[in-house]
Amino acid sequence: MWMHITPKLLELEQKLLSISRMTNMVSAAIHAGISKATSGILAVTIPKIIELGARQYIK
Repeated sequence: MWMHITPKLLELEQKLLSISRMTNMVSAAIHAGISKATSGILAVTIPKIIELGARQYIK
C-alpha cells in the first residue's frame, strides 16, 4: 500500500514547492515594483512639498 502512496506524495510535494517558489517570486516582484513606484513618487513629491513650503515663507 505504501508503495503506491509514496510516489504520489513526493509528486505532490514537488508541485507544492514549485507553487511556493512561484508565489515567492511574484510576491518579491510586486514588492520591488511597489518600492520603485514609492521611491519614484517620493522623488517627485518631496521637492514639490519643499517648493510649496518655501513659497509660503517667501510671500
